[in-house]
Amino acid sequence: MLAAFVVEAQLYAVRVVDYGGGRIFNDSLFGGTHTRPMTQPLDLVTQLSYPSQPLAQVAVFWAIGILCVWRRRYRYALTLMLFGMAWLALCSTPTFSDWLRNSLESRYAQREASAYPVADAIVILGGARVSNDSATPPEGQSRSPESRTGFGFLLFQHAKAPYVLLSGGNGDAAAMAAALETWGVEPSALILETRSLNTHQNAKYVAAIMKDRKLRRILLVTSSIHMPRAVASFKKEGVEVTPAPALDRRSEHRSVKRRWRPATVLLLTGQSLKEYCGMLYYRLRGWL
Repeated sequence: MLAAFVVEAQLYAVRVVDYGGGRIFNDSLFGGTHTRPMTQPLDLVTQLSYPSQPLAQVAVFWAIGILCVWRRRYRYALTLMLFGMAWLALCSTPTFSDWLRNSLESRYAQREASAYPVADAIVILGGARVSNDSATPPEGQSRSPESRTGFGFLLFQHAKAPYVLLSGGNGDAAAMAAALETWGVEPSALILETRSLNTHQNAKYVAAIMKDRKLRRILLVTSSIHMPRAVASFKKEGVEVTPAPALDRRSEHRSVKRRWRPATVLLLTGQSLKEYCGMLYYRLRGWL
C-alpha cells in the first residue's frame, strides 16, 4: 500500500498543484517564497525532507517502530506502524483533505476587486510563480485574478490604492514588478521589498517600509490557504490589514472527489498541514 502511494506521488509530482493561484508546489515549510519549477520532480527524498508532508510523518512513525522491534518492544512497534498507516490513509482521503483545506481557506471570504475598500497600498506577497512558457507573462506571472499578481493588478485597476507594494526575495518582487509594468502600471506606483524569504520577513520588512512612507492601511493579497498566517503576521507588526485573497477557484480543489488519486490528495493535505505547522512554529517564536 505504501509503495503504491510512493509511485503515485512520483507520477503526480511533475503535475500542477494550485497554491494560491500560482501553479506550483510550495515546499518551504515556514517560508512563503520558495517555489519548485514544474519541470523538477518532487522526489521521494524531497517529500521525506519536509515535516509537513504526510509521507515524512509516516516515515518517522515507522522509524521509531523499527527501533522498537530492534529493542524487542513488539507491541509498541505494531501500534506505531499501524498508526502511521492509518494517518497516511486518512491524509489521502478527499473528505479529510478538503475539510482541512477549507478550515484555512474559509476564514476570509473571496470578493470581487470592486468590493474592497480603498487603502494606502496593495501588498502582494511573492511565492506563487508558475512555469515560464510562451503563454505566460514575464517571469512566470499570470494576469488571471486567480493569481496573486493578477488579482493585485485588478485591485489597482479599480483604484483601490495608489501604490502596489511587492514583497519577496529570490527575485519574486522583481518578477512581479516586471509583469505589472508590462501590464501598464507606472514604475512610480511600485514599491519593492526584495529581502524577505518567509512570511514573517514579508510582514517585518513591509511594515518598516510603510512606516517610512507614512502608510497605514493595506489590502493584503496572497492565496486563501496562506492568508490566515499572513494576516496574523502583519497584524503582529502593527499593520492595518484588509485580507484580499486571490480568486483561486476553491471548487476546483474539490474535484479530487470525482477522480480520487491518493497522491494528489496527499500533496494537497500536505499544503494544509504546512500552514498549520507554520502557524504553530510562528506562535512558538512569538511572530503571531
